[in-house]
Amino acid sequence: MLAVDVHRPFLDAVQVRAREAGVADRVSVREARMEDLPVEPATVDLIWAEGSAYLMGFDDALVAWRGLLAPEGVAVLTEAEYVTDEPSTGARTFWEAAYPAMRTTAENVAACQRAGWEVLGTYLLPSSDWLEYYGPMRLRVEELRAEGVDEGLLAPIVEEIRVRQLYGRDYGYTGYVLRPRRRPAGGEYGVG
Repeated sequence: MLAVDVHRPFLDAVQVRAREAGVADRVSVREARMEDLPVEPATVDLIWAEGSAYLMGFDDALVAWRGLLAPEGVAVLTEAEYVTDEPSTGARTFWEAAYPAMRTTAENVAACQRAGWEVLGTYLLPSSDWLEYYGPMRLRVEELRAEGVDEGLLAPIVEEIRVRQLYGRDYGYTGYVLRPRRRPAGGEYGVG
């Protein structure tokens, strides 16, 4: 197994956990960008990417990772998306600034298919996951305020938490399970 990240402390933590679990001989780490994975084409059995597609751009991830998978390989990834065709103005205003490429699940499924992927499944992560994410973040913001951190630095995080509280019913994080479709004879898949 190869774990890839650009943040060395995360990779160090993987190595510690692998040693603790007794599997250090089966886990290697590499400091690299998800856009430029250091692997040979058609050699990867599983790409597990939570948040990486969002950071790269969903369409770019679909293109970058497709050719890396072995013939029966699978990609599991997550993407932020609208869960309604008519998101509120507040949700849309926030996300148009934060992630202009955000779409609905149906639009992302169509993008996967255009890029040559078979969509084996989708799963909307539960709202409880957002609470687990923002709960500690809210506490940390309060700690930082007490330490005198400039409110301007905290404002984007505070706004993100506020938007989730007010408009969270309009968007979520969806997990995708994808397998490359076989290429048509002489054809290439495009993203559009």
